[in-house]
Amino acid sequence: GYDAPREQRVPDGAIGTFPSLKSDGVLVYTVDASIESGRLPIRIAGDPGTGRVDDYPILGVGDSVTVRGYTITVMSGNDNTHTVSIVKSTE
Repeated sequence: GYDAPREQRVPDGAIGTFPSLKSDGVLVYTVDASIESGRLPIRIAGDPGTGRVDDYPILGVGDSVTVRGYTITVMSGNDNTHTVSIVKSTE
């Protein structure tokens, strides 16, 4: 259901339509193996540690994100395969 647009009624009675997720793309995340399952061991890029992502988590062609000193860029893609570049920061 996360990939379908949805409507939601707001308190003033208006109906807002929220966009769907991109149909394809790259989801960047890290896993902290020292944290037990159920206690948020998986963190999506953009998650400040609350389990909520502040920005859109799916990267399309040309999009990039930097996580723990690595910049991940989606170089190309289609419905089945995506090519990414991973570059370590020099700082």
